[in-house]
Amino acid sequence: MEVFSNHAKSRVFMPGLIETAMLFERFPKIGFYLNVGEFTSCELTPLSSEKIEEMKKKLASLTLQNKLLLYVLGLRRGEFYFLLKDWLAQDAKRVLLFWEEDLAVFDAFARCPEAEEVLKCRQVHLHYVENLEKWKDDVVRLAFQFRVVGVDVIGGVDADPDRVEYCRLEILRRHVVSEGFFVETINAAECPRNILRNLSHLPRASHVNQWRGAFPNIPAIICGAGPSLDHSLEELRSVDKKALIIAGGSALSVFSQANVEPHLALAIDPNTLEYSCLQNMKLKQAPFIFVTRLNHKVLSLVADLPLGCITSQVGGIGNWIDRDLGLDQQPLTDFFGIEEQSVTSLALHLAVFLGCDPIILVGVDLAYTEGRLYAKGGLNEEKIDYETLKEKAFQTRHQPLWREDVYGNQTLTRLQWVMESSAIALFAKYYSDRRFINATAGGLGFDSICHLPLKKALKDSCQKEYDLRERIAQLLDKHRLPVSKEMVKAFQERFDQSVQRALVLCRAYLKEIEKGNIIPTGKMVLYEYDLQEEPIYQFLLKETENCSELRFYDSEKERLARKWKNFLEILLDLSSPQEE
Repeated sequence: MEVFSNHAKSRVFMPGLIETAMLFERFPKIGFYLNVGEFTSCELTPLSSEKIEEMKKKLASLTLQNKLLLYVLGLRRGEFYFLLKDWLAQDAKRVLLFWEEDLAVFDAFARCPEAEEVLKCRQVHLHYVENLEKWKDDVVRLAFQFRVVGVDVIGGVDADPDRVEYCRLEILRRHVVSEGFFVETINAAECPRNILRNLSHLPRASHVNQWRGAFPNIPAIICGAGPSLDHSLEELRSVDKKALIIAGGSALSVFSQANVEPHLALAIDPNTLEYSCLQNMKLKQAPFIFVTRLNHKVLSLVADLPLGCITSQVGGIGNWIDRDLGLDQQPLTDFFGIEEQSVTSLALHLAVFLGCDPIILVGVDLAYTEGRLYAKGGLNEEKIDYETLKEKAFQTRHQPLWREDVYGNQTLTRLQWVMESSAIALFAKYYSDRRFINATAGGLGFDSICHLPLKKALKDSCQKEYDLRERIAQLLDKHRLPVSKEMVKAFQERFDQSVQRALVLCRAYLKEIEKGNIIPTGKMVLYEYDLQEEPIYQFLLKETENCSELRFYDSEKERLARKWKNFLEILLDLSSPQEE
């Protein structure tokens, strides 16, 4: 199953010592397999000028100015390197990764005159796929080894286009997950700062984790902010007493503009964009349900609303708080989808947790329906086109794609939404005892979830009436979070003390590195041991230890210093006064 290689086969060859020592030095794993493996030797003839022009056209189809990592599926003589030398030179963080499945190609490449220059470039990485049946596992490892934002994939010479596109999407999907960790690590102090500020709101919040099964067999409607929501709001207004309406994120602003009140409002994102999305939100009575990592400014918008808090959904510092304050540390459901990245996914977990059935999706387009990102009232109502998205797709998850919508028409979407569609479909399949209905008027849809017009879905599923708002009021009152202002203050003091102790240890360790100590001295071992005993390490720094920016050509001293400097920067950020 040699997908990307293109060369002539000849005899079976058991190599001895390979002449090109540079290949062995840079990539010892490949050298090892060349020495012990059996493969059919080959010759790699230079490409014709026509083939080189084809390669240039392939590169021109990519938007490389906002990319830091480019996979080339197939090594040959390393021709793509010579076409990308200028691109690499423009940014030292850029990496060109040659993905090769055939040992014979590495052997032939090492004997090519071009090999020396390619191997001398520290921004070039060669990867051998040892087990073709588990090649996706290799991608996962590479995605976490090369933790960068901005990735793309290109097929080698004469590679099958359909196969390349399939592999490209699989590679990019795994990098989207890696990017999520990486971006959060770059801003490692952001979530803890939000959490610490949001703690002051816990004494007046209800503990949503105690609401399990509170709405048995009552329909739930999960609302996204997709453009199709414009066509559904009036029908949603008519089922206020027949279905539990859960709206999250930008959908709350859309609901507010249409003067429709959901039963539960949900928000989770830690970034400032969440605050911008919700500034136009005007809820009257719906409880505002949040996780503690939510951008702290958002809660200033809902000072007059009842609050509900979901614990156990944050990780890191959130786990420390849950443990310290004696809060529920069990997730809402036992399903974990690594591609779940949105408030819609949490709303689905909440609906299952509450016992709702059926669960109806509305406004979850996961596509630029009618060329728009949001329904009216959302943050951005401008028309969007493919070329504009392609130019602006800095993060891999924003890569634009064309896909078939629920009506069989081509619709513009992005990689992140394709992944989310898959994650929601898996969630529905996992909870096959519940009925899931997609009543979104357009968009990608979901495998395994039937699509129905909203009017029919409501007619079939929403017959009975319930006093839902009264039931919610009772839950809010009955299940208060067992957290006092004194408990919050005490935790904040313990947090600050751990940060200060860790700062002292990090500064001391870095001084030892500055003295030229690469092999840990007795002092360095002691400093590291003491740091690992600190709660701030166990619940935050440990998560970032292997996620700081990695350059595979760094020296051991550079790697060590980078790790401890990263710790120091996070701690300094946490200890510095923050603007309100």
